[in-house]
Amino acid sequence: MYPSSSMVTHILIFFSIVGPLTFALQAIDFYVHDLPFLPKGASSIRMHAGLLPVDPQHHGSLFFWHFERKYPSDKLRTLIWIDGGPGCSSVSAVWMGIGPFSFQGQNTMIENDGSWHLYTNLLFVDQPVGTGFSTIDTDSFIRELDEMANQFLSFLDQYIKVFPELLENDIYLAGESFAGQYIPYIAKAILEQRSALKLRGLLIGNGLIDPVTIYKSYLPFAVANNLIIKNSKLYDRINIEVKQCEEALSKQFVNVNS
Repeated sequence: MYPSSSMVTHILIFFSIVGPLTFALQAIDFYVHDLPFLPKGASSIRMHAGLLPVDPQHHGSLFFWHFERKYPSDKLRTLIWIDGGPGCSSVSAVWMGIGPFSFQGQNTMIENDGSWHLYTNLLFVDQPVGTGFSTIDTDSFIRELDEMANQFLSFLDQYIKVFPELLENDIYLAGESFAGQYIPYIAKAILEQRSALKLRGLLIGNGLIDPVTIYKSYLPFAVANNLIIKNSKLYDRINIEVKQCEEALSKQFVNVNS
């Protein structure tokens, strides 16, 4: 169930107040004491949220929302969730995915029985800059995945200054859709440049990892599931468009590799 516009407005206002506190770079400044519509039973959930600078020259900062695990576990683990798009806020996964909350009706927030925070710390990040609550000057958006990965390393550096306990956690990168592009680049950057971090695994759901292979699968899938009749006019038209996409992608890859 999607939240009502009034509920979203309340929460947006709340985070706009949290943001300016981040310049102190102390954990207590990021502590979330309460949320609009938060049920009484969920008051024990420990959360931190706010903005961390990654490109001060262009007012670039990344928004994060951290949930501490609910129960003790055999190991300290943190799962970092990154949404796709590009440009989709990871906060949507808090409310409608793996986070501690979900919505019942239009104006009621409840605890999510399927949340992943029961035995694992969850860290949701709006990235790259300009996504969701994250900020950047309008003429300074990033356009390359390598730049995105380096910027995410800057975020982790800032995050560890405030929350050094991340260094003691096994870390898993997770996400969906275009995060299939983000996650491998971030993982590579961590392994090559931040060996102190205990990166243990990657979780990618429905990821856009290899566009050419994925696009080739759409038409056979549609035929196999009786969505399109093979050799029909619609089939032929889609087949032409798929080949056009493949050609455009192949040119792009040639330019990148040259």
